[in-house]
Amino acid sequence: MIIQIETLSLGIHQFNFVIQPKDVHLDNYFSSSNKHNGETDDFTFPIFVHINLEKNERQVLLNSSVETKKNSLCDRCADAFELQILGTYDAVYKYDDRNATIDNEKEDFILLSRDHPLIDLTEDIRQTILVSIPMKNLCNENCLGLCSHCGKNFNMESCLCKNEIIDERWSSLLCLKNN
Repeated sequence: MIIQIETLSLGIHQFNFVIQPKDVHLDNYFSSSNKHNGETDDFTFPIFVHINLEKNERQVLLNSSVETKKNSLCDRCADAFELQILGTYDAVYKYDDRNATIDNEKEDFILLSRDHPLIDLTEDIRQTILVSIPMKNLCNENCLGLCSHCGKNFNMESCLCKNEIIDERWSSLLCLKNN
C-alpha cells in the first residue's frame, strides 16, 4: 500500500482502504500446526485502514487506524471464534535534507526523498495488526473455561467432578478429619 506524497497538496488528507490479508503478507502468517477446525487461514477477513495525513513543507504527519478480524481459539475453552483486532499507528516523515547529517537511529522520524517521495505502509499495517493481537485470546471476558478433570466446557454444561484442591502440606491433617 503506497501513498505518493508528491501528488498531494499541502494540508490534511484522508484515505480509506479495504485490503486483503495477502496484500500485507498475513495470508500465511501462522503455521499449519495452529490451524483449527479445518480453517485454511487465520486471517481471512478484509482489513479496513483509515489514514489521516497532514502534509506541510517540511514533514508529513501520518495517523492510521486498522481494523480486522482473525479466526482464533479461546485460550480458556478452546472454542473457535472471530477475534476483533483494532490497532493504531502514528509516524512522522521528514524530507531528506542532503546537507544535514542525521543519525536516524536516534530520531523519531522517517526520511523521505524529495525527488520521489513515497510512503509504503505495507509493513507498518502488518506490524500494527500483529502487535494488536492480545496475548490471551478469549471468546468473551466471562469465559468459564474447561474442567481440568473431565474436560467439559463450563460455558455449555457443568460437571460432577470434585474440584477440591488440597495443599499437600495439609494432606496429613485430612487423615485426622476422615477418622
